[in-house]
Amino acid sequence: MHFLKLKIKLHMNLIFTLLLFISFSLFAEDPTFIWKKYNIDISQISKSKIEKLNLVLSFIEAIPYNKLYVSEKFYKSQSVFEKLYGFTFSGRILNEWVLHRIKKIRIKKLKDFLALNTGTELILSESYFELPLLEQSLVLIHEARHSDGKSFAHITCPKDFPFLSQRNVEALLSELEACDDRTDGAYGFAAAYLFELISYYPTDREILIGKYNSELVRIITKR
Repeated sequence: MHFLKLKIKLHMNLIFTLLLFISFSLFAEDPTFIWKKYNIDISQISKSKIEKLNLVLSFIEAIPYNKLYVSEKFYKSQSVFEKLYGFTFSGRILNEWVLHRIKKIRIKKLKDFLALNTGTELILSESYFELPLLEQSLVLIHEARHSDGKSFAHITCPKDFPFLSQRNVEALLSELEACDDRTDGAYGFAAAYLFELISYYPTDREILIGKYNSELVRIITKR
C-alpha cells in the first residue's frame, strides 16, 4: 500500500512537471511577449529575470484543477476563491488576473520584505528569485491584490503577535506592517489560492496546509 501511494505521488509529480514544461515552452521564442501583451514595463529587468518570472507564470498555468482530492462537500464549504476573485479557479485565468494588476517591475534590494507593490510598480528583491516556484507564485498573487487600492494596505501586526514568518524567520512581525484587518486583503487572496492547491493537487499536502495556515494567521479578524 505504501509503495502504491509513493507510485501515485511520483506519477502526479511527473504529470505536473510535464505540464509545467509544456507551458514554459510557450515563452521560449519571445520571453517578453506576455509582458508586452499586458503593457507591463520590464525595461529595467534582465532577460534572465524575465525568464524566471515566466517560469512562475508557467507554474500557475500548469496547476491541475480538474479533479478534487477532497470531498466536494468539504470543498464547497471551505473554498472562497470564486467569491474573492470573481471566477472559478483556473491557472490561466489567474495569470490574467495577476498580469492585469502589474504596470511595471523593478529589481531592488529590500530591507524587510521580498517584494513591494508601490501602486505604480512591483519591486522584487533578489531573494525573491531564490524561493521555490510555489512561494514565488504566492508572493506574486499577494502583491497583485495590493494593486486594487490603498484600502487593501497592511496594518502593523499586534505587539503580542507570536508567529514567525515562513519566508524571513528573523523578521519581527510585531513591528512590521505585515498583517491584515480584513479577510479580502492580500493574505486572504493568497490563502484562497493555496486552498485550491490543497484541494486539486494530491501531493505536498502538509507543506500547502502549513502555508495556508501561515497566511490566515496574518488576518487579525481570524484570530
